Amino acid sequence: MDYNAEVSPEEWLGLLWSLRHWEAVRGEAVARVRAACLVECAPRHLAAYLAFLADHVDAAPQLDHTEIVLDLSQVLMERTTVTSCILPPVDCREAPRDERVMAQHRALYSFTRILHAHLRQVVHAGLHEEGEEEGEGEGAEAWGGAERVLLQWPGGRRARLHLVLVHAHLKLLCYGPSLYDTNQEMYSWLQSMWVGGEGGVWGGDSEALLPDWLRLHLVRSARAPLLDAGLRGLPAHKLALFIQTFGMPVPSMSALLSALDACPAGAVVRLGVERGYMAQLLRVQRARGATGGSAFAAALRLQQPQLPPDDSLFADEPLPEETQSAWNTVSATPRLEPDHVLGLLSAVFDSGDSRFDIDTACTQLYALIAEEGVRGEEGAYSHAALAFLRSCAPHALLRRPAHAAALLRTLHAAHPHALAQVAGALVGSGKCAAGPVGELLRAPLAARAARAPRAALAPRLPHSATREQLIAALEATTPNTLEAVGNHIIETQDTQLVVEVISILLEKSQDGHYETRVKCESEAEEEASAHVFSRRGLGCGLLLDWLAELQRETLGRQMQLMFVAGGAPWRPLLVTLLAHRASWKTLHSCLTALLQPQGGWSPGAALQFAETLARSPRVWQGRDRATPKHHEPEDTLRLTHEQLEVLIGYVGAECAAANSAEEARRCAEARLPLLLRCCSTPHALLAAALSAHPLLLLLLYMKVPKVAGLVRECEQRGCSSAALRTLLAPGAALARAARASTSATDRVSHALLTALAATHAHSKDMTQRAWRLEALARAVWARVAGAGARALPLCGALLRGLRLEHVRAPPHAHLLAALEVLPDDQLLADHAVEELHEILDCFLQIIKQGSGGARGGDGGAVAQRVGATLLRRYAAARPQRAAPLLHKHKDTIAASAALASACAGASGGGGGGGAAGAGAGEAGSAPALALLALQRRTASPDELACHLQEVEAWGVRLGGGWGGRECAESLLRAAAPLAAAPHAPLRAAALSLLARLLPAAPDVEPGLQAIMECLDSNQPEVAQSALDKMAELIVGIQEHAVRILSRVFELGMKSRLPTEVCIARCVAAINLQRGC
Repeated sequence: MDYNAEVSPEEWLGLLWSLRHWEAVRGEAVARVRAACLVECAPRHLAAYLAFLADHVDAAPQLDHTEIVLDLSQVLMERTTVTSCILPPVDCREAPRDERVMAQHRALYSFTRILHAHLRQVVHAGLHEEGEEEGEGEGAEAWGGAERVLLQWPGGRRARLHLVLVHAHLKLLCYGPSLYDTNQEMYSWLQSMWVGGEGGVWGGDSEALLPDWLRLHLVRSARAPLLDAGLRGLPAHKLALFIQTFGMPVPSMSALLSALDACPAGAVVRLGVERGYMAQLLRVQRARGATGGSAFAAALRLQQPQLPPDDSLFADEPLPEETQSAWNTVSATPRLEPDHVLGLLSAVFDSGDSRFDIDTACTQLYALIAEEGVRGEEGAYSHAALAFLRSCAPHALLRRPAHAAALLRTLHAAHPHALAQVAGALVGSGKCAAGPVGELLRAPLAARAARAPRAALAPRLPHSATREQLIAALEATTPNTLEAVGNHIIETQDTQLVVEVISILLEKSQDGHYETRVKCESEAEEEASAHVFSRRGLGCGLLLDWLAELQRETLGRQMQLMFVAGGAPWRPLLVTLLAHRASWKTLHSCLTALLQPQGGWSPGAALQFAETLARSPRVWQGRDRATPKHHEPEDTLRLTHEQLEVLIGYVGAECAAANSAEEARRCAEARLPLLLRCCSTPHALLAAALSAHPLLLLLLYMKVPKVAGLVRECEQRGCSSAALRTLLAPGAALARAARASTSATDRVSHALLTALAATHAHSKDMTQRAWRLEALARAVWARVAGAGARALPLCGALLRGLRLEHVRAPPHAHLLAALEVLPDDQLLADHAVEELHEILDCFLQIIKQGSGGARGGDGGAVAQRVGATLLRRYAAARPQRAAPLLHKHKDTIAASAALASACAGASGGGGGGGAAGAGAGEAGSAPALALLALQRRTASPDELACHLQEVEAWGVRLGGGWGGRECAESLLRAAAPLAAAPHAPLRAAALSLLARLLPAAPDVEPGLQAIMECLDSNQPEVAQSALDKMAELIVGIQEHAVRILSRVFELGMKSRLPTEVCIARCVAAINLQRGC
């Protein structure tokens, strides 16, 4: 059995009765079928459900079927569209003859069975007390808020029913009895219970019990009992509305008119209806066969219609025969012969008077000439008229301009060949220059002039002309004849050949082939001598229009017109037509041709076309109306590495053609979005970096800092290191361009520094958060060249904005500690030294404000040590610039031992800055013995753990700078292999030192390898130690967070270690940077 095949309900509903445990699932099956009746839209399926429910009601008369009746009442009352398909029409009185009507009667029979059985059950149960309600099962809960009505029949039987059930019963009666209702027993009983002699008497508002729409249904049914019930108590104004409804049966209309006749005359007069409309309505209804309405018409004083007898209402009245009189008979007009045309026209234009009807004769002549024109031949009448025009004098036509204009207009419509010659002779005389006659004479001349180029060139251009012949024909045209000649060529020649000819002409115009080499004295002479296809001519526009019409998708030779260097001004029009009209296959093949090596295309045109394909919503559709927050553009071009190299070559060529360095930078930045969109994978990004122009590579690195890691990895595998040298040591021009541009780290630095400088209460959590933010800032600045130098102005502004109340929990300590990681070539560069001077000045001002004489220690020992380190480096590198600053704050410096020793060391060192200036004086180098022992790793685990703790304590005292980049890197290489040691204290000390070293190290590869070694260890305690410390480790190595967390997830899948908490803490630590 195929469970995916569609099975109709009429096929499987009959099988439910034969189920072995049918009684156990009967209730659930009936409930599902009831629910299906409320939503089913297929008429056949709904009819099958009704038949099933009717069989269920008949098979279980002892059950309460109120729920079924309520649902079916809702179907009957609300789902009028589907019920009109499954029930027969209300006005159907004939015996059914087809299967469709028989199926409708079966559905009506099912409805009648269900409602009949339920009403009998309700009447039999009855109500024994006035306040008692009948038990309606669970269905009463869903319909508990519905309005109910108390019914009472003769004999004392009472019942309380929902109002929707009453309406459903009455609406069902409007459909009439079903064909399958034997002797109409069920229908007759229902009709007698509601509107017959035993009709129930109900209490309540009659408008709610019998609303207007239900009354209208009862009246339309045209059944006597229902009609009387619908008209009972109906006021005059509603009767007047009912008679104006369309489709009212004749018996119902007669009953309505009789009811209006029985209404009081005063009520009829106050109706306010339009008398003319009512009179016409009565006339139409009387014609249909309706009776009554006389009193109604008399009360409204309507005009009594004159009713014809019924047998002659639609009889055709014979028309009286007309008698012919000899005096009234008009003689037939004789037919005008061709020999009489010359005499007729001579009598019209030459003689002053005539003895016959000129207008009638001329009208007949015009009709005969027009018949010849319709047949497409030059007959005798046209030749005779032209012969008269050749011989007549021009002033004769002007004597009767009305007849002359009519004759010329008729001849022009007939298109005789000699008309233009005759008209030219008449116009040449000079006497028919003005007026309507002159305009009609010049019209054939203009038509002949328009056809002259085609007629002249048609003999010279064979049907299969060559390309050279067509080019020569078009080049020989003038601005007045170009369009006519071109249209003739398009109509008679092959389309592909015409497209090729147009492309050649445009290409020659683009190359300047039609430009005038001789300089003219005036602009008017230059325009007069310009070729039709020159830059100043108008022929190229017409060629472009023809090209757009003849070829929907421009390819082939047209690429020379759009993408070569030095294109014409109309090149953007061709590119726009190509982008908006061609298919994606054509566009992609065009881009593939542009990205071929040594193609010789224009860099700007090729790049603009690539941007159009990648970013234009018109070219590739399916965009979201609202772009998601973290949406990443899709790489729709899918370029290969060779094509990407060509694209980068175009960008480099465009930058090289710039007039200045600033223009080249702007040009490269404008093309960066396209380049980044095409480099969606690391391999593509590396290919772009290796083949990029130095300026473009530096800007690419600023937008995507991970380029440096890819290039470094590629260099380790033996590739060229030129790209890495460009990134690590850019020249002066490249450095200036980098400072003028934006970087991806600018937003990160701004978020971290503002979070560090924010006001917060002193607590352990806030201290830990500030340390993490400081570590994040050091990590970003240590591993992205130039990121810290770009953040110096913001750091100085934040320090200048600090107030005195912040000194007890000084945020400037974290700001200065983040600056300590910067090398001298960035911190003490010419463009940054002035900002460093302002930062140190502000720092000394804060120390002075916070000291207050005896409170020198309140400024923070770490801040003073870090500030002393920066001050020493500044004084050593720029002694002349630092001298005024030291003299200005000599008292503050003298009050602090750290600052005083720093200044003394700077003055004693003699300014030996450079790379050594990156240190921190007496605390600038790591403990030598501890570092040597860690590098050798020959001591016992306990001794190594002590050395690690000694180094960590030294680093904490130093404030996080770790003695500079080189010192931090050497410490990381020495301590990283100990992170996976089996000895627990040694492992814990190594991981703790790694967490503090990673933010300051420029190269984190040893730390990454140590973390991976811990996670891959076969000792669970080693992996667990790394998991416990992972939230702190991940802060300084965020660029590898995806790789590390993926390995943590795999570890959780393969082992029993609890990795969920570790992953959650790591994600929270990473999100701290985004949420700060």
